[in-house]
Amino acid sequence: MEKYYHFQADSPLSEVQLATLLCENYHGDLTIKMVSSNRGYCLAGADFADTLEVLLPLIVSDLGISITFLVSHANDHLSALALAKAALTHKEQCTHLGDLLLDSLLVGDRSLFPEAVKEFDDVPHEVLVTATVYAACGLNATMASRKLYIHRNTFNYRLAKFTAITNLDIRDFHNAQYFTIVSKLFSQK
Repeated sequence: MEKYYHFQADSPLSEVQLATLLCENYHGDLTIKMVSSNRGYCLAGADFADTLEVLLPLIVSDLGISITFLVSHANDHLSALALAKAALTHKEQCTHLGDLLLDSLLVGDRSLFPEAVKEFDDVPHEVLVTATVYAACGLNATMASRKLYIHRNTFNYRLAKFTAITNLDIRDFHNAQYFTIVSKLFSQK
């Protein structure tokens, strides 16, 4: 499963230098795209986050810049807003979108909430319920299908439909964490 690793530096950075540091230390598929002189994203597998945790201090010292990474399931407006917030609150860290959302809520900041909820506006009710129960069952599909009183194939179909509509694969822990936080906020709306 590929994820977006959005980054923002406090000053212009060299795409070549960044690519060299990342590609020499990560041996999976990696795409790097600059969107401005100090912002961009990497597209890589979920395991790239572990590599980034180790490489981040090296990137900061070798390039002489402050850089922040945000791991997200999409390249969208919410990710751009979250990256700007992460650059202020989680400087020189690699933070997952769900963690950032939770940290923001803990200090009373609900500014990302409206944009996060929009992502689920087009999801049919039964599909949303299926995803919610799956997350509540600890990502155990068998338990979730039993709890919903639906056949396992129906469950699989609905979960696949959820992923197709939202581009959020909640079989991944961090994506499930993000979805759980947003769904709790959505139910309080």
